Amino acid sequence: METRESQLRRRIRKLSAQFGCDTDILGKVAVLFPSWEQRWFETACDHVAKRFAGAFPGFVGVKGGQEITFVKTGLGSSLAGDATIALGATPVEVVFLGGAAGSLSERLTAGNILVVTDALVAEGFSRFFIEEGPERDAYGMIASPNPGLTRWCWEKVQEKCRLFGLTARKGRVCTVDSFAAETRRLLESYVARGCEAIDMEVSAFYTAAKTVGLKAVAILYVDDEPLSGRGSFDKGYLSTRRKRLEARDKLIHLITQLACEYSA
Repeated sequence: METRESQLRRRIRKLSAQFGCDTDILGKVAVLFPSWEQRWFETACDHVAKRFAGAFPGFVGVKGGQEITFVKTGLGSSLAGDATIALGATPVEVVFLGGAAGSLSERLTAGNILVVTDALVAEGFSRFFIEEGPERDAYGMIASPNPGLTRWCWEKVQEKCRLFGLTARKGRVCTVDSFAAETRRLLESYVARGCEAIDMEVSAFYTAAKTVGLKAVAILYVDDEPLSGRGSFDKGYLSTRRKRLEARDKLIHLITQLACEYSA
């Protein structure tokens, strides 16, 4: 009988075909992004070596003489998780995730940069890849990044945020599957578990990376503040637009520089 591990390896090989290219072209360091425009990362590179256009589209860019793989996963835990799983059958060894978060803490405001030290699982992807198997609900478990990479990243992010005029923080997020589920009562329950922000990909990203042996860390910018009247569906959201967009654009360049330096 085929083991669970061999079944997973076979599925990963099939899933890697979704990049739409010969995966041997992918470099050892990758940057994943759920919903940003690919061209924004292309402009952060010196030039583009190769584009690919499968279900997980992206490109291989060159920055400072280093080749970096960039992949657009799509929004949400299942797509980000599957894209990360698929990288397990490629030359990629290290993965950075860039994205957006909603603040649940007074110390995190719109435009801040957050290095995610761990993530509370409140999504459906992770249960399929925990050791106990999918019969065990993973809700409430903690998914963690690679500790060495995270320490390195935190030191670099603090340094670069000072240069970029940004405020750097580190902390726990809670990853959920639904905007509609984000009621005040639910968000406050995540605060009680030590979460300082909420997102839609990180815990699945960390779970997937651990499953296939990739070093991983997520770096997010604070896009909204749902407990402070400045959530993405609140009128107050418009008041922070300039800070949010500036932080997003700077984070794209920051992550590209981190990937380049780690590749060197």
